[in-house]
Amino acid sequence: MTAHDVARALPDPATLRERCRVFAMADAILSPERDYRYFSFNQHVR
Repeated sequence: MTAHDVARALPDPATLRERCRVFAMADAILSPERDYRYFSFNQHVR
């Protein structure tokens, strides 16, 4: 599988952004200590 194949398999940018936000929120709930979180989300970064 090439990078182009992976890129074609990704959802549209709005859906991908929403899913990333959801992962970050779930991680914040499950890991209240910021140092132990794996995901983060910054709505101002594009």
